[in-house]
Amino acid sequence: MAVEPAHQQPAAAKAAGRILVACALRRETDAVRAVLPASLDYLTTGIGSRQTSKVLTRRLQRFRPSLLLFTGTAGQLDPDCPMGTVLCPEAWMIEDQGTVQVSDSLLGPLRARGWAIGGRGLTVSLPVLRTSTRLELFQRTGAPICDMEAGTALQVAASLGIPALAAKVVSDCGDCTFIEFFRHLNRNLQALGVYLQALVKDLEEIIAPPEAEPQVQGVPSPDGTLRPSGDGRHSSDQSEGSDGSD
Repeated sequence: MAVEPAHQQPAAAKAAGRILVACALRRETDAVRAVLPASLDYLTTGIGSRQTSKVLTRRLQRFRPSLLLFTGTAGQLDPDCPMGTVLCPEAWMIEDQGTVQVSDSLLGPLRARGWAIGGRGLTVSLPVLRTSTRLELFQRTGAPICDMEAGTALQVAASLGIPALAAKVVSDCGDCTFIEFFRHLNRNLQALGVYLQALVKDLEEIIAPPEAEPQVQGVPSPDGTLRPSGDGRHSSDQSEGSDGSD
């Protein structure tokens, strides 16, 4: 999926420490928004790589987050990966377009905190509905899950230098129909929400700007060292709640 060159667009506004959470479906976005902090930004891209690339590129070029978290539902490819399982692959293969990796700036810190970020996901162009097709894709690619957007989302973010990862919950398996998908959707999104609450907490700490060291103010002493300006009695009195009127 082609990505519009960033240099042809106006400079994006940037907010340090802000996370953009993006999903393909409005129902996914509403579900994760209900359990994640209101301080995050949220976006629904629509279904498929083409729509995701268009909507996400426009958003990221206008407003540059510190991190992109693409999330939502995914289809099962590995028969041993049951419905309701949440996975966060370290790489996503895009059908006929190669592979995009999760940002190194996120992989190391997340693994150091105990997160199992590994394996590959597969982004496909059409829904995978049959058991035989799922198994064939799993045997050919080794990817336990597939979707229609995540690889493209990470590709767009990488083209703009924005760290990104994608966490997905398995929401359909076997010869699952759309009726079955929606029947189990709430339960699967609840499992995803629990996972994301913990993940986002760690991500916010990882991308938080370092605290500035306190500056020591003073005046030079005869030996060249610094000593506190004043004797400190007034500041101590104020810290104890005195209004200074005495």
